[in-house]
Order: sequence, then structure tokens, then C-alpha cells
Amino acid sequence: MLELWLMRHAHSEAGREVNDRERPLSVRGEASAARMGAHFCDRGFSPARILCSSAARARDTCAGMGPGFSDHPHVDFEPNLYLASPETLLQEIERADRAVRSLLLVGHLPGLEDLALALAGQGPAQLAAQSGLAAGFEPAAVACFESDAESFAAIRSHPARLVGFASPTRLAAEDIR
Repeated sequence: MLELWLMRHAHSEAGREVNDRERPLSVRGEASAARMGAHFCDRGFSPARILCSSAARARDTCAGMGPGFSDHPHVDFEPNLYLASPETLLQEIERADRAVRSLLLVGHLPGLEDLALALAGQGPAQLAAQSGLAAGFEPAAVACFESDAESFAAIRSHPARLVGFASPTRLAAEDIR
């Protein structure tokens, strides 16, 4: 079984006089990245590999989550993941080494959300609606998919199934209950 995790970068600083690729995380974004890293740790998830946009806010999200991983996964910072289309994201996923069984991709809207919705569309629609994915991919949210494919290279021919969705605000709501 393959695990594919699609994560949007955490909140970034707005209105700063910097190039869009260089916008850092906001204080809220730093807290969200740490919260999601702890969430991963609590569930025992430590990806074998991370594909991450080279934009500062995506790199900062990975760094903020890193302490939550029990292992130290290899991270590839890919310039072509910056504002990538769903097709480009899928091509990068398909290039993962055959030995990789769990992969985390950290990227941007709209491509990341479009890919997640396309993959979720192959499974029960009510799960996408119930999970919160259908309501929007907020900053630092993550969608988890599973596939029976032999490797990520074959993921198109073995549909992925949405098995979970988490976001900092949903985790906060769960903490209140």
C-alpha cells in the first residue's frame, strides 16, 4: 500500500516587499506547521520522502513540521512545484523512487487542491465532503490518499483513495470537544 500526503504550505506573510517565492511564514503559519508536524507524529506518520516547492513558505512549512517526524526523511526542494499544475505535481509524484512507500508533497494552490479533488473524485464523494476537503484546502491542510499501485510511477493506473484530511483549524475544533 502506498501513502500519498498532499499538503498546502502554512500561512505566509502578506504585503511584504519581497518576491512571492521568498515570502516567509507568518507567526500563525509557524504555529500551524508545528501543529501539523505534531499531528503526524501522534499518528506515527513519517514519510520516506518529501517533495517540497522551493518557495520560502513551503520550505519553512517543512522545517516547522520536521521535529514531528520520527525519522528524518529526505527532502527534495523542487523549483517546478512552485504554483504547479495538477499534471506537473502528478508527474513529480510518479518520478519517486520505486522503494518509496510514503510520500509527502508540500505545495501551493490551485494545483495542489485541484489534484487532491481529482484524486478524491475517484473515491466516495461523501468522504471528500465529510473530511472538509470539498470545503477548501486551507493553509497547512493535508489530504491523505492510499493506493494499491506497486510504485508511485503506476499511480494513474491504480486509483488513489482519500482516507483522511486534517487542517490546523479542524484539529483546533477537535481539541475543544
